[in-house]
Amino acid sequence: MTSRLRARRGSIVVAVALAAFVLGAAYLVSRPGSDEPAANGADASANFAEIERFVQDEMAAQRIPGLALGIVEGDRVAYVRGFGTADDSGTEVTPQTPFIIGSVSKSLTALAVMQLVEANRIDLDASVRQYLPWFRVADEKASAEITVRDLLNHTSGLSTKTGRSFQGDGDTSETALEQAVRKLDDAELTEPVGSKHQYSTINYSVLGLIVQTVAGQPYERFVQTRIFDPLQMGDSFTSEESAAPQGLATGHNYSFGRSRSADLPYNRGLVPAGYLISSAEDMTHYLISQLNGGRYDRASVLSPAGIDALHRPAVQTPEADTSYGMGWFVGPVNEIPAVHHQGETFNFHSNVVLTPQSRRGVVVLMNAENSLDLFVTGRMGTIGDGVTSLLAGREPPSPPSNVAFFIVYAALFALFVLQARGIVKWVVARRREPLGRGRIGPWWRVGGTLALGLVWALFVLVLVPKQLGLPLSVLATGFPDLVYLLLASALAGLAWAVVKLVWTYAALRGEQPAPVVAT
Repeated sequence: MTSRLRARRGSIVVAVALAAFVLGAAYLVSRPGSDEPAANGADASANFAEIERFVQDEMAAQRIPGLALGIVEGDRVAYVRGFGTADDSGTEVTPQTPFIIGSVSKSLTALAVMQLVEANRIDLDASVRQYLPWFRVADEKASAEITVRDLLNHTSGLSTKTGRSFQGDGDTSETALEQAVRKLDDAELTEPVGSKHQYSTINYSVLGLIVQTVAGQPYERFVQTRIFDPLQMGDSFTSEESAAPQGLATGHNYSFGRSRSADLPYNRGLVPAGYLISSAEDMTHYLISQLNGGRYDRASVLSPAGIDALHRPAVQTPEADTSYGMGWFVGPVNEIPAVHHQGETFNFHSNVVLTPQSRRGVVVLMNAENSLDLFVTGRMGTIGDGVTSLLAGREPPSPPSNVAFFIVYAALFALFVLQARGIVKWVVARRREPLGRGRIGPWWRVGGTLALGLVWALFVLVLVPKQLGLPLSVLATGFPDLVYLLLASALAGLAWAVVKLVWTYAALRGEQPAPVVAT
């Protein structure tokens, strides 16, 4: 190994280590304390003291600004409390604070569908076209084969990426739901209809439109009158506009490990799949109905057989020992048999866990979503699991390590360090040894720099959005720090390639620019 090669490798190691050290130091210095949140509602029982400590510790560790927790046992609300702040003004979270509940909305849409099934107005095994004659995907034959049950079970053949592509729309018009479904006319299926579970959010928008069409009224009104009203869910809403005056929590996303308020577009086309709004107190009423054969207080929103059908395992998911029912995952939570679902938008997170054997239910609502955590450690989704475990007398799952976060950020910072080093090194070398006329070598190096810059820019600007099914502008709402770092790196690489090209051309024409002097 030559001394030059050893030096180059050494500099790379130093750059990565320096970036990791800086990032780690910043993370530790900015780590918040675990301030005691104010209790709301009924005084907490001594039996819940350990649960409260667990929740507070996780909020501090994950920098979650606000959280609401509800616990039910049988047909009663055992515990409900707010923690932290609902907005940047310091308003405390209460059991009545509304949150966007993300994909937990799917279970309510499944309930609405089953209500119409029990009214003999929807057939689970009928083609979607029986209710939406114009419905189509790219494959005409498959368009006629997709059934209501396929949508409920996520076996329509529509991929996760296709479902994700509808995020960030922001359409709140009266026709938003129908327009979202009509956009599927060129969607390619990635599996044969009915053959495999592929979680695809847009399936539930189609179901919402079926409910709307069959009921002859907007999906939002149906949910309000047939679910929210009977279950006495007075702090639950079907639009951001109606929830905002009633104290809707401010959503947050994360940048470099710290939460920040993020007012993101509300997508009416995805309301049945991920944009219903509710409070912890209201969700306890909903959980009681799920654990008690569709009944809450004196109201019944579905028969016991209908509830059982929703919770029944229907199709295996990629996760071991876990199946999907209709709007619910069915599988163990920390080895406890459970029916559960998680919900995420780019600025809200929720978890619901039912343990039918013990007739307990847990709901956790948060006004923040760490999208990087979702892909790297999944820790945010374990708070509901931890509460469920403590209720069952078990230790919560061990929190995932933050090492993966350090690796991601360190790699990006190291990339910038190496880019800057390459630029400085080239400029210093030109000051010491100006390029001469007629030399061929510099053009190869310039061409390599330009090619590398183009490839990196194409990767960031084209390949990443294509693979994830979202444009960079939408990805930036969920991953603001990563997207802006990658974008800055790609643009810096392209800009330097152009500068290097012009510099070399000028030098070879005998017009060497004045040396760059650091200021």
